[in-house]
Amino acid sequence: MAEIGREGGHHSHGSPTHSVREREDEPHEPETQDSGSGL
Repeated sequence: MAEIGREGGHHSHGSPTHSVREREDEPHEPETQDSGSGL
């Protein structure tokens, strides 16, 4: 509930930017691990 409230309040300020940054960081971590394991 706290997360929804924070996103809703910061939605007008720049919540989408933060969400995209966190989402990009998530796939970035596993990608690096996959590359190391694959190599």
